[in-house]
Amino acid sequence: MSIPTEYPMKQYLGGIVEALKAAPTNGANPNDVETIRFYGELGNDAPDSQLPNVLVAIARVTRSVSEDEAAKAAFSKAGGFGYVKDAQHAIMATLDKDSEDLVKKRG
Repeated sequence: MSIPTEYPMKQYLGGIVEALKAAPTNGANPNDVETIRFYGELGNDAPDSQLPNVLVAIARVTRSVSEDEAAKAAFSKAGGFGYVKDAQHAIMATLDKDSEDLVKKRG
């Protein structure tokens, strides 16, 4: 199973990374940024088992960016919050489908 192709995850996750670069005072943990970048490279082929980790990394960088007004403004101007919303929506849709499939499988 992978993320449905109607959600361009390379674009969403790559957009988050680029928006972070536009906000140099973002204070985001480099490991979280690397997680987002790595799974952005995989795009829709990212393993579903890792999607919760990507969600956590997105939440952490978003929180970090939101703590600094200048970083928040730069991140927002670069469209970062839109990419965050789109990525979260795509990941949750995938996880919802996976859980429904699991329920069907188990009867």
